[in-house]
Amino acid sequence: MATILLYSSRAAAQGCSTVYGQCGGTEWTGSTCCATGSSCQYMNDFYSQCLPYLGNPDCSATYGQCGGIGWTGPSCCQSDWTCQYDNDYYSECRIPVDTSSPTSAASTTTATSTTSSTSTATTPCATNWGQCGGINWVGSTCCTDDWPCAYSNDYYWQCIPPPPASELSSTSTIPSPTTFSTVPTPITSITTTSESSGTATATATTTSSSPSSTSTGTHVRYGGVNIAGFEFGSYDTCGIHTSPPYVDATNYIAQINHFVDDDGLNAFRLPVSWQYLINQYDGGSLASNTLDQTNLATYNTLVQGCLDSGASLCIVDIHNYARFNGMIIGQDGPSAAEFASLWSQLATVYASESRVAFGLMNEPHDESCQSSDGGVIDIDTWAATLQAAVNAIRQAGATSQLILLPGKGWTHSITYLPTNSDGSGPALMGITDPAGGTSKLVFEVHEYLDSNDSGGNNECVTNNIDTSYGRAGLSNLVDYLRSNGRVALLTETGGLNDANCATLLCQELSFLNSNADVFLGYTTWAAGGFDSSYELTETPTLSGNTWSDTLLVQSCVAQCFNGIC
Repeated sequence: MATILLYSSRAAAQGCSTVYGQCGGTEWTGSTCCATGSSCQYMNDFYSQCLPYLGNPDCSATYGQCGGIGWTGPSCCQSDWTCQYDNDYYSECRIPVDTSSPTSAASTTTATSTTSSTSTATTPCATNWGQCGGINWVGSTCCTDDWPCAYSNDYYWQCIPPPPASELSSTSTIPSPTTFSTVPTPITSITTTSESSGTATATATTTSSSPSSTSTGTHVRYGGVNIAGFEFGSYDTCGIHTSPPYVDATNYIAQINHFVDDDGLNAFRLPVSWQYLINQYDGGSLASNTLDQTNLATYNTLVQGCLDSGASLCIVDIHNYARFNGMIIGQDGPSAAEFASLWSQLATVYASESRVAFGLMNEPHDESCQSSDGGVIDIDTWAATLQAAVNAIRQAGATSQLILLPGKGWTHSITYLPTNSDGSGPALMGITDPAGGTSKLVFEVHEYLDSNDSGGNNECVTNNIDTSYGRAGLSNLVDYLRSNGRVALLTETGGLNDANCATLLCQELSFLNSNADVFLGYTTWAAGGFDSSYELTETPTLSGNTWSDTLLVQSCVAQCFNGIC
């Protein structure tokens, strides 16, 4: 750590941006190089950021030798630095210089032979949609056609198309650099409402902030909340929906804009029922299983609002508990082919939106409901059903998006461990991605803070990190996924808006930040259509032009993502 700090100071002194500082974007006039140990990574057209370097570890370290007569080591440099010529016997990895500088001509013409000086061959840039980075990656880190090289996880970066100008409307909100490099102003006031049935709720007023330069060293890539509502109506955990929900997409989008603009959050999960998407509420059949264009347009308003906010991730989540009106998908309910057809239609709609992720199914479980199979999901059959959906998504042309894989057992951590009888972990490890690799297949995890992990009890008792209260422990899940080179998203967690729950939630999210190589991020439960009477509400309230967040959002959800958990 001392060495890294020394190099960072040396780089900063010479004009490079510090780790987590801005290094590019439209109208950016500051430095475009980064301190050692980091590299400039594209976030959107208006913002590139110095993030920890994840390229080829075999390249020479910053300020290390990279060429010269008799040199037999690497001729490439870490942290996007360039190999710059000193003399025939020595070239060194240094901060990139302007191309007009006289020294730049020598930066790629180092001597690598003991007998002659030859130019190092230029590696062709990666093809469109090809891999361009990641741990142990030894190929090219640039993309043809000037496509940006975008982070998927620590092991996989991909060349994706830049967003078209039509997506950058004049009303779009671009994420502020505070998402990574600054922290919000501490809470200045907390208003606690009257208690009802022993439950207290609280709101924390968000005030304007003066950006601070302090932040923690590591944190997850995505942080945000669920925007519930499109899965409402005659809602239950058996996937039974016999009446449509009332939805207010305009209000939901306003909440998202607040979370992005005022709280620096960048990820939102958008639950919706299968019945809503096909407008089928007869309590039984799928009918034609065709997307209803009116309902799709309404839901798409929310998805597009999420994208237009500048969010980095908008998750389309089918919220049916692996069931359609009580019957298990792929078993006694809709067939795997029908499930795949639903996802094929959705993937066709969002094939060009790389920031849309596909949450295949919310919380599969083994409760009986109305299933003739007794409610028990056969994990191998379920994995085959998920594989059919993955194949359909990729065949529809959606090849760049993350796909969230849900195990059974309500997607709690314990279901994925190989020692658990559910068998979810080993079964889902076998799912393959036609787009290549496994880096875009993400394990979906839900963990609540109450005693039975449901979110339905009043008292928060655990941070889910260890094995107390029958948990598997997020620490054990991290070890399992890391050993298999896989990643996860915590897409539901939460508790009451009180100090005890805030303490435990902050501990949980801080653990995720410390293990950001495995956990890509989190979306907590839930804002959107919930009002203040709901115990786990994270819905902000608007008074005039001022939004007020719930206690958990202000003290944990936003602050942990901004590095001061």
